[in-house]
Formats: sequence, C-alpha cells, structure tokens
Amino acid sequence: MTMLKIPEDEAIEHSMVSKALESAQVKVEGFYFDMRKRVVEYDDVMNKHRQVIYQLRDKLLTDAETSPTSLRSRVTDLVDEEIELIVNSRVTEGFTGKELDAIVKEFITIIPFDDASQAHLVNELGKTKDPSIIINALKGIAKDTYESREKAIGETTIREIEKYVYLTTLDEKWMDHLDNMESLRDGIGLRGYAQRDPLVEYQQEAYGMFERLVGAIESFVVKKIYRLNPVQQPSQPAPVILRKDEVQGGTVQPKIVKAESQSLDKKERVGRNDLCPCGSGKKYKKCHYPELG
Repeated sequence: MTMLKIPEDEAIEHSMVSKALESAQVKVEGFYFDMRKRVVEYDDVMNKHRQVIYQLRDKLLTDAETSPTSLRSRVTDLVDEEIELIVNSRVTEGFTGKELDAIVKEFITIIPFDDASQAHLVNELGKTKDPSIIINALKGIAKDTYESREKAIGETTIREIEKYVYLTTLDEKWMDHLDNMESLRDGIGLRGYAQRDPLVEYQQEAYGMFERLVGAIESFVVKKIYRLNPVQQPSQPAPVILRKDEVQGGTVQPKIVKAESQSLDKKERVGRNDLCPCGSGKKYKKCHYPELG
C-alpha cells in the first residue's frame, strides 16, 4: 500500500481482486463442507450400529415383561448354536481322542464339570464318530442341566437371571465396541496414504467389528447363564420393641425385675439418700423406697 501510495482506509476495488477473493472463499467453503459431510457419513455408520443394539435391547426388555418364556427360548437356542459351533469346528480334523478332549474342554466353558465327569463324558462321546449324535448328546446334557437349575432356584428367579445376564453382557460389549470404533476412527485417515478411501475402509472395518460384537454377546451370554447363581440375602435381626415404661426422657431405662437384687429386702441397711441397689443410679428414696417402704 505504501509503494502504490494508496491510503490505508481506501477500499481496493478491481474485478481481478474480487474474483480471486470469491474463488478463495468458494474453495474454503467447499473444503469445510466436505469435512462436515465426512463427519456425517462416519456418524451414519455408528448410528446404524446403535439402532440395531437399541432395538435388540428394547425387545429383550419387552419380552421379559410380556413373555418371559420367549427369553428362555432365546437363551436355549444360543446354547444349542454354541454347541453346534464347538463340534462342527472339529469335524474336518476327525474325532480323535485329542479332538474329543478339545470338544469337552470347550463344552465345560458353558457348563462346569469336575475332572471325573469330564473323563466320563469323553468316554461316552468316543463311542461314536457321528457329529450329529455328539451334538444331540451335548444338547441333551445342556437341556437337562438347565431344567434342573430352573427347578432348584425357581422359574421366577431363573427368568430374572436370564434378563440380567443378557442385558449386562449387551451393555458391557456395546461400551467396548464404542471404544474400539473411536480408536478405529482416530487412525483410519492414515489409509489415505495408501491410496485408499478412508471412509470405505472405515465402513468395511466397522462391519466386521459389529459382526464380532454380536457373536461376542451371544457367546458370553451362553458362558454366563449356567454359572450365575442367586445369593440369599442375610436374614435381618428382629426389631427390639420397647414399652413406654422402658423409655423415659428419650433414653432407655434399665429394666427392673420383680425379684430384686441383693439387699432390697433388707431396707434397714439402705439409707434414703443412698443409691438404690437396683442399679438405676437414683437415690433409694426416689426409686424403690415408695414401693418397699
């Protein structure tokens, strides 16, 4: 401005300058618009996950209130699916003794057994090589165990356990998923250096993570439902009820028994101004003297 000898307070008006400013403004606004658009696109991925999880949670709460047996059917179906997965994952390698041991080891993560029961189960399963027979045998054990638990602790209690296990597992795994998705989003921009679209990479990674989330929820429900047992509340002591004659001036007075202690029957030995031998802390003349004379 000094070189051109133009006053500082004079506006510069030229078509070339105006077009340059307008072009720069368009580029800046377009850049920030793209940023906001990407933020919305990233958020849409999480919104879809959130919608599915919230719908599942609402359905669980509704079923627990309106049709408790439907939640039981859902849990038992998950147990059957987990057993099928355990056995079918070993079919391709054949049912050798090692494979049967592995199946039983995975099965006891659902239903705990002692060592003797595990050995007996391996022997029983080793009598056949048919995977369908093994699956049905394990399903039968799971069903009988569940029915025994239901009879032992009651239908009402087992329904509460089912709801508690499913909802707490769902909440815990969902919070872990939120943390994992946030970590993925923080570093997904680096994929752009490999000439890959970060948004597409984010969507693909998020889809796989959500599938693993659903599988983890179902697996943890199955592995918790047989292990959670209700704890009986300790009994409360019976309340102490005091009579009016035992409370005086806001303090509890000592209870006086008719069979008076030590020297009340010997009134000649107790002075009127001496402490009453009943232990009340009062003088004898204001305590038992009016009664005994």
